[in-house]
Amino acid sequence: MRNEDDKRQLSVKLSDTSLNKYGEPVRSSKRLIQTQVNQPGTKLVVKKTVKRTIRNYSEKMRTTIKENIAQDEKEKLRRSIICDNFVLMKEIGKGTFGTIFLTYNLRENLEVATKTELKKGFKSNPQLKMEFLVLKSILNLNALFNTLAVSKGFSDYTPDFTGFKRIPHPDIQGFPNFYGYGLHYDRFYLILQLLGPNLSNLFNFCSKNTFSVTTVCLMALQMIARIEYLHKHYYLHRDIKPENFLMGSGDKSNIIYLIDFGLCKKYKDPNTGQHIPYRENRILTGTARYVSINTHMGVEQSRRDDLESIGYLFIYFLKGTLPWVGIKGNKGNNNADKNMKIAEKKLQLPTEILCYGLPEEFSIYLHYVKNLRFEDRPDYDFLKGLFVKRLNLIITLNELKRDQINFDWSLQTKTIKKADSSFKIDALLSKKLQTATSLRMLKINSKDKIIEEIEQQSVLTSVANLSNRSKKSEDFEKNKKSVNFSKNTSN
Repeated sequence: MRNEDDKRQLSVKLSDTSLNKYGEPVRSSKRLIQTQVNQPGTKLVVKKTVKRTIRNYSEKMRTTIKENIAQDEKEKLRRSIICDNFVLMKEIGKGTFGTIFLTYNLRENLEVATKTELKKGFKSNPQLKMEFLVLKSILNLNALFNTLAVSKGFSDYTPDFTGFKRIPHPDIQGFPNFYGYGLHYDRFYLILQLLGPNLSNLFNFCSKNTFSVTTVCLMALQMIARIEYLHKHYYLHRDIKPENFLMGSGDKSNIIYLIDFGLCKKYKDPNTGQHIPYRENRILTGTARYVSINTHMGVEQSRRDDLESIGYLFIYFLKGTLPWVGIKGNKGNNNADKNMKIAEKKLQLPTEILCYGLPEEFSIYLHYVKNLRFEDRPDYDFLKGLFVKRLNLIITLNELKRDQINFDWSLQTKTIKKADSSFKIDALLSKKLQTATSLRMLKINSKDKIIEEIEQQSVLTSVANLSNRSKKSEDFEKNKKSVNFSKNTSN
């Protein structure tokens, strides 16, 4: 009877042991079993049953751990594939509002970018939703998505993310193509065209830490055109900075793209044409280094503020810095105090001093933009014409052709493309895409060989030029010596 009671007690204690999520017993229960076995007076039958139950228990524990790990891997894989078409490959960027992933489009066999945002903070900071609405308007996709939403019965937060085949790509110059938007598990996502480096990266890439006047004029024409197109669709950008202007890739490597529309705001009702009212005591929206003076003063932003921020970008690229860069607040990194000091510095500096040493077109640009009233429509053609005149002057003075004018980094595009291709190879490490990666490796290896051959040829040509120069100098010195010798003998 005692053996049966002991077995019953042991079975109860074994069944009462607490487990974690992987099926492992807690330490207290293991210690309980060991003390029960090692008790003096326990019979051999009880010890054998306990050991047998522990052995069976460990085997079950191993199988449960394997099953849980397999389920976790399946869950991760399931979460990394959106709509059975877009595979999240690698994290390539992170910000305060979300994460950006390098994504592979299986249907179209190309790489895209996916911006994600947690569902928790979506109602308080709906940046991804605003970016989706702006892109719908810019790319003229409002009619398409309205019909899909009505037919499917989706709300604003969950639009149709299954109709990717039917989304056209109008390819509007300077704005990324749109591939999809929706909810995937606990995150909202926005799938966009993958672009090249931003202007901040290119600015740091150039050895001089400044851009030439030619490059800034070329950039100015495209940046003003992008803001003009955005303003035509009744939106303000409100976050102008170098990181939000990206270069294209491939055939479009000389096109500047405007991105990040999460802080955009409508300044006019498209139906009535009513402009938003003038307000004060507004919170600063944007990057303090580049925002306008009116934004620092708490005035509601309008079209003039986007253009003023672009003007500060021009000066930053030409001089390599701005007078208020490096200003710090009081102890504790108080952003409000720092922003006030930046605003005071901007107010103290006249436009002439800020643009000192630069071509007059940049001071004219800032003077014009700062004197605009709240509801005034800027003359975009006049602003673009300033930089066209400067470019024509550069062409005539240097006796150049229009094809010879290009960006400062265009001479170093080979190294940039090489870095981008190696990065893409590192990102595509999925088993499903091994064939694609192997083909890309072959292509890039061949490109690397070509680049190496070109570099070797350039080195050989430079060495040959140096040897020719040295030979010419030696011949010149010999001729000089022979002339001097003939003069001495005649004397």
